Amino acid sequence: MRVAVVISFCIVSTWLRAQFLPAESVAAIHDFPLEVIYGRFADPVQQADLFPDEPEAVSRKSPYLAAALSLVLPGLGEYYVGDQIWRGMIFTAIDAGLWFGHFTYLARGDDSATAFRAFADENWDPARYADTLNWLLDKSDINKRIVDPTDFSQINDAEDTLSVFVQGFPISHRLPAKGSQQYYELISKYLQFTHGWVDHQSGGPSSLYLRHADMRANMNYQYETADYFLFGLILNRVLSAIDAVLLTKSHNSPLRLQGDLRMIEGPQGKEFIPTAKLRLRF
Repeated sequence: MRVAVVISFCIVSTWLRAQFLPAESVAAIHDFPLEVIYGRFADPVQQADLFPDEPEAVSRKSPYLAAALSLVLPGLGEYYVGDQIWRGMIFTAIDAGLWFGHFTYLARGDDSATAFRAFADENWDPARYADTLNWLLDKSDINKRIVDPTDFSQINDAEDTLSVFVQGFPISHRLPAKGSQQYYELISKYLQFTHGWVDHQSGGPSSLYLRHADMRANMNYQYETADYFLFGLILNRVLSAIDAVLLTKSHNSPLRLQGDLRMIEGPQGKEFIPTAKLRLRF
C-alpha cells in the first residue's frame, strides 16, 4: 500500500511540474530511493542528491531508423536510441565473431579446394581411364577407339556408346572438361572413374579414389560452415533490428520506470542505495 501511495504521489507531482514546461517538452525525471519506499529515510542532503530538481529532456527516437541502422550494422540501432547500449555491444560483438568465422572457413575451403585439385592432377590420368574404355569397346566388338586421350570429345563419344551396349559396367556420366569443378568432383564420386587413378587395381575402388572423396567431403564441409556463419550474420541483423525497435518503444513510452543503484555516504560509510527512476511524458 505504501509503495502505491508513493508512486501515485510521484506521478501527480511530475504532472504538476509538467504544466510549467512547453507542451512538447519532457517532464522532469526524479529518482525515488527504494529505501524510502520501504520505510528507511535517508539524510535530507542525501535525498537532495537522489532527487535532482533539474528537468532532463528526452528526445523521441524513430523505430524505423533504429531498425534500419541495426540491419546495416547490428547494435547501431541500440546506439542510436542511447538506452542500454550494452545490448547493442552484444549484437556488435556477435557480428564481429560471425564475420571472423565466415572468412576463416571460407579461407580453409579455398585452401582445401586448391589441395583437392592438385591431388587429382597428380594422381588421376585420363589416359588410364581411356585405356579401360578401349578395352570395353574391344570386348564388346565395337569398332571404335580413343586415339588421343587428351581429346575429351573422343572419351565422351566412347562413354555414350558404352552406356548403350555394355552390360554390367556402370557408365552413367560423361567426363567433364578437364580443369572444371565438375571434372574434379566426378572423378572421385562415381565408380566408373576409379579406373583413372594411378593405383587402381581390379577388385574395387583405389585408395587414392577414396582419399580424394574424403578431401571433397572436407572441402564441402568447410564451405557449408562458412555459409552457416553467413546465415548467422543475417539472423543477427534481424534480431538486432527487432531489439532496436523494442528499445525505441520503451524509450518513447509516456510512462517509464527504471531501476538504478547509487552509492552514497551513510552513517556507516559508503553504501549502495537502489533507486527507481520514474519518467512521465506529456
